[in-house]
Amino acid sequence: GEADEDGPAVPLTAGARLARSPRFSAPRRDGAPAQLAFLRNTAGFDTHGGAMALCTLDWDAYHAADGGAEAVESLTRELVGVVDAPSSPGGFPGLFLNQLPPDCFTRDNRHVLLTTQWGSVGRVARVSVADGTLRP
Repeated sequence: GEADEDGPAVPLTAGARLARSPRFSAPRRDGAPAQLAFLRNTAGFDTHGGAMALCTLDWDAYHAADGGAEAVESLTRELVGVVDAPSSPGGFPGLFLNQLPPDCFTRDNRHVLLTTQWGSVGRVARVSVADGTLRP
């Protein structure tokens, strides 16, 4: 049937108890690779919400490798990990958000923009796709 034309389904977040908010980067004319950004928490949490990790999957490389679970594992990068507690008073508390904005990638696909709770304030943050550097 039609469903078989795309090949078998492959879970992209098999090792995570929680994963949500998948967002693709915009197509680029300069050949920059397409990225899939998403939020995940491998351990999960039992309350209404908790800290999430920000991850990316190099979508072009995934397809070039003919997909599969092994490709997902090797091509997924955790840009910002789950933070259990800030390292200092007022320090980065982790990502507390339910979803990424629909167009979360910057035009050049080098950063992901998001909002997160930081103390009692909602803050806009920019995360580098290259190295995970987070700047409020």
